[in-house]
Amino acid sequence: MEAHIRAFEIADATSVSSLISTTLRISNVKDYPAEFLSKVDASLTPSSLRASARQGRGIGRRLMEAVESEARARGERGLVLYASVSAVPFYEAGGWCTVREHRDGDAKLVVMTKPLGEPLGQW
Repeated sequence: MEAHIRAFEIADATSVSSLISTTLRISNVKDYPAEFLSKVDASLTPSSLRASARQGRGIGRRLMEAVESEARARGERGLVLYASVSAVPFYEAGGWCTVREHRDGDAKLVVMTKPLGEPLGQW
């Protein structure tokens, strides 16, 4: 089944929140302590993540391409994100570069950037 990427709508909030919670418990369980995942889960707002069963099918890559395309259209010169440890290879494959590690208690995140045209320089 081909996934269709579209803008988030308010009606999606419940199903997307459930998807985020499931993704945290499946994809990030090896990277973070349960207490940290619970804290993140409790503070989530609707976003676009993918369930484990759909990983490796190109959906995340297409989502990131759509985000980057929209950012370019808005005149952004680059993007910054906080990646989970297990997601770093995914982002590196898309041209993202590690800037530094970030700690939140026992949890380690990786700050990554991607230029969208001219070099980022100092922000």
